[in-house]
Amino acid sequence: MKKVGEISQGVIDLLELKVEAGTPVFIGDSNIAHMMVSHLEDYESFKDHIPDIISVPDYVGVNPNDKSVEYVKIFVVENKYVKVAVRVSIGGVCGIQRTERAAVAPSNGLGDAGRSPCLSP
Repeated sequence: MKKVGEISQGVIDLLELKVEAGTPVFIGDSNIAHMMVSHLEDYESFKDHIPDIISVPDYVGVNPNDKSVEYVKIFVVENKYVKVAVRVSIGGVCGIQRTERAAVAPSNGLGDAGRSPCLSP
């Protein structure tokens, strides 16, 4: 397993998480294997950005289905906005969950999906 980040006090406070600041976030071989099968293009495009997505997210939220923490960062790729989410489980193993491509600038609508702007990671 490789450490790719830490859960910050800002994210803990914003989402009222029950973990300590500095809790490490890892990515394991099984997560990489899954992403290479299910999300290959996304993984290849954004794997080097995973630490940045975790350390400086644009939005964070708690996934209501499995209570994992979602870190979302917005990138501009070929003049289109790409929202990349990294989902961190309670155990601290993360993987890119999905990307969404939009032709227009993102709005605060991300917060409507249960994510909050991350003003102080």
